[in-house]
Amino acid sequence: MISKCGFVFAMAGMLFLSGCIQSVPEKMEKEAFLGEPFRLKISEAALIKSENLTIEFTNVTEDSRCPSGSACIWAGQVTAVARVSKEGRALGNYSLTRMPGASLPAAIAFDRYSISLTAIDPYPETSRKIEKAEYVATFVVSRE
Repeated sequence: MISKCGFVFAMAGMLFLSGCIQSVPEKMEKEAFLGEPFRLKISEAALIKSENLTIEFTNVTEDSRCPSGSACIWAGQVTAVARVSKEGRALGNYSLTRMPGASLPAAIAFDRYSISLTAIDPYPETSRKIEKAEYVATFVVSRE
């Protein structure tokens, strides 16, 4: 027979364990709008509700930009990868390459839309390496 005190401890233990066993939440999406810039960190996604279009910043595959404080022969470039889905259906992974000082953003056309990479931060410095988690890309999605 379990005492009242033992019963209370058993119930408290079950409540504690039930609080620990939860389903994994779905990836959070920021809200974005057609024609307006939005910023994403790697692994973040933005949803353009009016189009049911999701853009996820998945990776930086190249960052050869000339670090500030350096003298380089070439300005270099940075390439960001965005995964695009519409109505939950994957449309593809798109690589957008931007050169420092370029007057036009890097842009890719897809399924009646275009996505532009207008900026990517931080800018390289000679004194430190940029970790993937530090990158923040600014995108703009437009309807063609």
